[in-house]
Amino acid sequence: MSKIIDLEVEKDHIESLTRANGLTAISELIWNALDADASKINIEIKPNHLGGYESLEIIDNGHGLEYSKGQEIFGKLGGSEKKAKNQSPKGRSYHGKEGKGRYKSLAIGDLVTYTSTYKNSNNSKEFTIVLDRNNLSHSKFSEPKIVTSNDKNSGV
Repeated sequence: MSKIIDLEVEKDHIESLTRANGLTAISELIWNALDADASKINIEIKPNHLGGYESLEIIDNGHGLEYSKGQEIFGKLGGSEKKAKNQSPKGRSYHGKEGKGRYKSLAIGDLVTYTSTYKNSNNSKEFTIVLDRNNLSHSKFSEPKIVTSNDKNSGV
């Protein structure tokens, strides 16, 4: 009789993916925007009163990530569809192909929030995904909400 054992990813392995310098982490976030066919990308840095940084935001006009696709992508490590497709919907060659770059963002902060705005057949929707260095094997998803043009960022 044979037995099947499912592979589990331990915290130390995911932690190894969060190790990068700040420039590498920021470049991964910019590449994510480019892989989403963004033509405009703004980087906003908010300083704190101690001379450091309170937050860093990368805002782009890419196509966004649909809610169900986000759950699929953040629910596994590796196996990126970018490896099979090779090009974005607008024909740009993909940069990320390993399905792990999102963890590099934790090299510059212990709590990372991704906000995705995407269009479906009837309207635009938005949701957030939160990665927490203290709970690496979980991603916290908000419920998608319908947004109007007044709710969105300035359309970078």
